[in-house]
Formats: sequence, C-alpha cells, structure tokens
Amino acid sequence: MPSHPFERRLGAFPLDQGTAEFRVWAPRPRRVTLRVDGREHPLELLEAAEDLAHDINAFLFHYETGGYPARQTLGLLHRSLAAASKAVEPVVWERSLQARWGRRVLRIGIAAQHFNDVTSQHCTSDLIWSSVDGQHLIHPRLKQLVAGAAVVVGDSPMRPKLLPSLRLTSRTAYWYIIGLVSPKPRLWFFSYGGRRLHRHRRRENQLAGLLNVALAETSQQEARRSLDFSWNLISLVKGQREVVRSRRRERGRLSWLWAPRV
Repeated sequence: MPSHPFERRLGAFPLDQGTAEFRVWAPRPRRVTLRVDGREHPLELLEAAEDLAHDINAFLFHYETGGYPARQTLGLLHRSLAAASKAVEPVVWERSLQARWGRRVLRIGIAAQHFNDVTSQHCTSDLIWSSVDGQHLIHPRLKQLVAGAAVVVGDSPMRPKLLPSLRLTSRTAYWYIIGLVSPKPRLWFFSYGGRRLHRHRRRENQLAGLLNVALAETSQQEARRSLDFSWNLISLVKGQREVVRSRRRERGRLSWLWAPRV
C-alpha cells in the first residue's frame, strides 16, 4: 500500500473484511455523493475537514501571538497537530487558490515536525498519521535507539550532511534554551519551524499561484484535464509566465504607467 494518501489509486476497490474504498478527484466540488446499489450516501467529509481547519486556525492565532507557550504547547500537541495539518492540507490549498485561508494550519505542521527533530525526547520516533486504512508516515525520525543510545539515522533526508552529530546536538541545545525563554513566535530564529518555516512563509503565496495555474482552464482549446498530472513545478512556472505575458499584451505594455478609466 502506498505510504502517502495522494499516491493511492482513484476509483472503487474492495478491501479486507467485506469493506471497500472509494476515492475520487474533485478539486472544486459543490457536492460529493456516493451511490451504491441505487442509494445515495452524501459525504460530509469535506465539510468536516473545513470545520477542523477553521478551529485549528483560530487556536493558532492565539499561539502565534504568544497566547500559549510554544514549547509546552508543542510538547503536548505536536503529534496531533502534525497529523491534523497533513489531513486538511488539500482543503487548505484548495481554499487558498483565490484567497489566504487556513495557512496557519500548514505552518504549525512544519513547526510540529521541527519540534520533533530538535527535542531529545521525540527525535527517535516517527511522526505517524493513523487513519482508518492504516498508518502513514508524516515525518521520519532523525535518530534511532541502539542499545539505549540515540544514533543519527544515516539515510534520513532531514539529517545534516556536514558534522551531523555535532550540529544536531548544538541545535537541540539551542532550541531547548529558546523553549525555556519562550518568546512570541514572530522571528523565525525564535520560533519552532526554524529556517524551513521561514522559507515556507516566503514561498507559500508563490506555490498557491502555481497550483492555481495547474488547476485553471486557460482557454477552451487548452483546458487542462483534472486527471492530468504530467506537470511539475518547472512547467507550472513556465505556464505562469505565459499567462502573465498574455495578460500584459492584452492590457498593453505601458499599463503600469497609465491605466485608462473604464
């Protein structure tokens, strides 16, 4: 079975114990209904995911403004927040195509993964999302226990390449001190998530624009099919540039200098 939900097949497939799995691709559904033996079963999963993202987003507003101490909050909830963030990530990105919505939920997922890496009590365990169809890996561990001692995992993608043991030890000590001081998580070098969260903040608007290009129908002749996943980030950047250039030609190259009244 694939390790990530987005790798699973689309359609209806029988499972063990007389059950079945149904999976569809619907980027902008007005309504999702499952019809079995002539009977319709409305699916309220999308509405439940939106409510969950809204509730987490409201809680994280107080977290980001210093209403809750970062180390204690993540120490108690980082596993739950990482799983919830991963579960509602498609809904957040879909709602963020036209406006910013629920982005804090994505950021707290990165912060939870970083907290798991830099905390000595948690760095030896994976972040797992337990769902009805099994367990899915969210974030791999940085260290593993060997005869009671924590040893750096050699093939971990999050492990530093240069002096990994020394850098991980100093990083753990640094974030332990930051957790004791517990400043408001505004500056990236004082907030869990670190440099990765800083890069995510800078790129999230660009990524939302690229996803908008991936799902948009630019014209009737060049409409992108919903199941066409042949694109990648490089092709999306080129497509975005072409859309911007075509709109500039329509408005005129000097529209930034003078715009006539309509």
